Amino acid sequence: MAGHDISWNAPGGTFNLRVAAVISHDQKVLLCTVDGLGYWFLPGGRVRFGEPAQRALSRELAEELGHQFPAGRLALVLENIYWDSSLQHEVGFYYRLAWPPGLADSDLDRGTEPGHRFQWAAISELGSVPLSPLAWSLSFRTWVMTSVMYSSTGPGPAVPGRKGCSARSWDRHAHRGHARGVMSWS
Repeated sequence: MAGHDISWNAPGGTFNLRVAAVISHDQKVLLCTVDGLGYWFLPGGRVRFGEPAQRALSRELAEELGHQFPAGRLALVLENIYWDSSLQHEVGFYYRLAWPPGLADSDLDRGTEPGHRFQWAAISELGSVPLSPLAWSLSFRTWVMTSVMYSSTGPGPAVPGRKGCSARSWDRHAHRGHARGVMSWS
């Protein structure tokens, strides 16, 4: 049985271990917000102590969307350090999933999380969507543009002219934070 969320507050800041889904369908990515928040993020949530990350993602997606999703492939690990009302330090595991065939892409409101709303965003228009935290959003946009947008066959090689790319890493700095990530695809 999984325990408490892997999250704690310390003087001056918070740490979270997060898991999220990059769910794509028809050159769109599914985004989530909470009423009154003012920005969008990827569906997912905190991992619980003793809970494998994929199981945490399955639990979070069932809570938020009300659907069971097939296991995804780990696509991105991102450390994100940013300032909100205090210092925030997050390590996130991002899994790539396709929207299940046979499930209407408008079926987004069966979850039990109060105030959560979901929306499909065209990958080509992610630059105009308010994503947060800022450092994460810069890294995410870069990854989506190279890994999801140019993939015509779903998961697999996605960077034009590159086959079998096994790993790529980058750093992104922004005025509100720092994100460091390693992504891989095969």
